[in-house]
Amino acid sequence: MNIKKALILMTLLLLLPLTAFAQQETIKFDSIAEIEVEVINEQGEKVLVRKAADRVIPGTIVIYTNSLINQGAAAIEGPVIDNPVPANTEYLRGSAMGADATIIFSVDGGANYDVPAKLMVTDASGQAVPAEAKDYTHIRWQLANDLPPGGTTKVEFRAKVK
Repeated sequence: MNIKKALILMTLLLLLPLTAFAQQETIKFDSIAEIEVEVINEQGEKVLVRKAADRVIPGTIVIYTNSLINQGAAAIEGPVIDNPVPANTEYLRGSAMGADATIIFSVDGGANYDVPAKLMVTDASGQAVPAEAKDYTHIRWQLANDLPPGGTTKVEFRAKVK
C-alpha cells in the first residue's frame, strides 16, 4: 500500500470514533492527526511544534487528538470515547492521555476492552500470551466526570507508521 493510500485510510479511520455521539446534534467531535517537527524559535532555540500529518513515511510517529465539545443544554453523563488504532500503525505504549479518564484497550477489533495487564492474544503456536502495545486495535477513554454544557475534553495517543 502506498503512503498516500495509507494516509487516506488513517484519515477515514479517525472519523469512526464516537459514532453514537456523532448522531447527536449536541455533540461536536473533531479528530486531527499531527506530527512533531523541530524548529528554531525567535530566541534561536530548538523547539518541537506540531503540524498536520499531511504526508508520513514508515517510522513517523503520528499524534492523534480527539476533541469532544458538549454543545447541548444538558450534561453528558460519563462520556466514553472509542478510537481505533489506525491501520498500518502501531500504538506506542503509554502514549494515550486524557484528563480524568480511565484508559483501556482492545486487541479484538473493539469487541472487548480491558487494562493492558489483562489483555491476552494467541501466539503462532496457539498459546495465550500477554498482549503487547503492537497488538492493540482500539483505545477507550472512560471519562470520570460528566461533560457540562459548553464543556470540552481532549484525549490523544501516538502511533508509529509501519
